[in-house]
Amino acid sequence: MADSEPPERQAGVSDVDLSGQTVLVTGSTNGIGRVAALAFGRLGARVLVHGRSPEAGDALVSEIDDTPGSARFLRADFADIEAVEGLAAEGRETVGTVDVLCNNAGGFFRGPEPTSLGVRRGLPGHPPRAVCLAAGPPGLAPLHLLP
Repeated sequence: MADSEPPERQAGVSDVDLSGQTVLVTGSTNGIGRVAALAFGRLGARVLVHGRSPEAGDALVSEIDDTPGSARFLRADFADIEAVEGLAAEGRETVGTVDVLCNNAGGFFRGPEPTSLGVRRGLPGHPPRAVCLAAGPPGLAPLHLLP
């Protein structure tokens, strides 16, 4: 199998039809999240593209709109709880229900200070590191996207 094949073909799911399904891909304006968002678009999904850069988000939306799927950009910095709540509200107003959550967003936190929800951003006694938000305890911001 060639590396140039789309990931959905490599995974053996290129025949899956996601028409009528809404997929939120957090952290999708670059890297693995971008590749995942494009794959969901090629499978026909309505993709909610999430990130901090409107320019990168709009560019990805244009690419997805050239596939069988469609897309919309939702901006939010997951380090800001109010921005996450705003993203959740905008998502609910825009599409109502998210059928698939591809939780790809991560962050780089300098210390273990808790968020306003009391969730630690890092591990006490450990140096700064990249943290995948999906790996944390319940209450972490992305889990608040669905009602």
